[in-house]
Amino acid sequence: MKIANISISRTSIVYLISILFVSMAISLFVPVAALCMSEEVSASKFQIGAFFTIQGLFTIVLTQVIAKYSDITGNRNNIIIWGCICGSITCLIFAFCRNYWIILLVGAFIYSMSHIAAQVFASAREYCIYTKRNVYTFNSILRAFFALAWVIGPPIALMVVDLYGFAAVYLGCIGVYAIISLMTIFALPKTKLEDHKSDEIKKIKLFEDRSVILLCLATMFVFVCNNMYMITMPQYVTHELGFSKKYVGLFMAMAAGIEIPIMLISSQIARRISSKYILMFATFSGIIYYIIISNITSISGFFVAQIANALFIGIFTTLGMLYFQELLPRIPGQATTLFTNSIAIGTIAAGGISGIIAENFGFLWVFYANAVVSLLSLICMSLVRKIQ
Repeated sequence: MKIANISISRTSIVYLISILFVSMAISLFVPVAALCMSEEVSASKFQIGAFFTIQGLFTIVLTQVIAKYSDITGNRNNIIIWGCICGSITCLIFAFCRNYWIILLVGAFIYSMSHIAAQVFASAREYCIYTKRNVYTFNSILRAFFALAWVIGPPIALMVVDLYGFAAVYLGCIGVYAIISLMTIFALPKTKLEDHKSDEIKKIKLFEDRSVILLCLATMFVFVCNNMYMITMPQYVTHELGFSKKYVGLFMAMAAGIEIPIMLISSQIARRISSKYILMFATFSGIIYYIIISNITSISGFFVAQIANALFIGIFTTLGMLYFQELLPRIPGQATTLFTNSIAIGTIAAGGISGIIAENFGFLWVFYANAVVSLLSLICMSLVRKIQ
């Protein structure tokens, strides 16, 4: 079978199903976590925010340490299984514990070690190299499957909450982790490459190459923009433009839907044009997007503008990860985790920055700020070393 000009083998299908279920576990857990803490634990807005902030900080530190270990040992399967165990423990805590401090101190710490998507992507890259498959094409298909889970996961989670309660969602999430574990044990290949030398890998320094730092900054700026937009847009279009709340979901769904074909197309273009230039085009699309939505007030205008938004995020989430891996080819686990942690830093920073700007200057100024930050991302990306 072939998808997007790449032969899909049994092992390829295993990777696709694995990343779909990894994303499904996240998309089931995250959308209802805040609701669970609010309604079942009676946590305040500040306490809920503190959980996600602390969990994000734990994730940045611990996943980078785990990624280094995975690159040194060369076998990622045990780490994926360990992550599933940690995710399951966290789900048990959310399902049955109603003590906020246990959720904060224990749940946030354990959940931070359940982030295994980077390990699956790194394993898939090594599999592509070993089997001489096109890394760009296969990664884009994996990203598309990862995104697909977010189309179906949140609606399922919220429906289950309405029908059966929060515990049912988290017990179902444990079932997803069990499937991932079984697939990892019985079907996911061990991708340790023949030239794997742990002593040499231990000596590799993440930030020795200036381009790695610049790419981290470019990625962080992109997701500062994206998350400031996600926080601000619902309030702006409902409170200031007077649109119905349903349009907020439609705007997001449209952008997410367009992103999937963009991920696939961008990987094909990257075979002919340097990824650096495609990523620069993506950041330029971001600048255009934020300028457009700062100056339109119609529903149709917002819908059309989502094309630029999808180009901005769809391309960067696909080729940005691959660029990290190309800059750090000997340590794909750390490279992929560095990409996801750059996103995490941007996400954490976005909350505070957007709140300060909106409180003092208004929602529109958040979009103006996003245009400037997108420009900073473009400048950083232009200074990154060209790979191909």
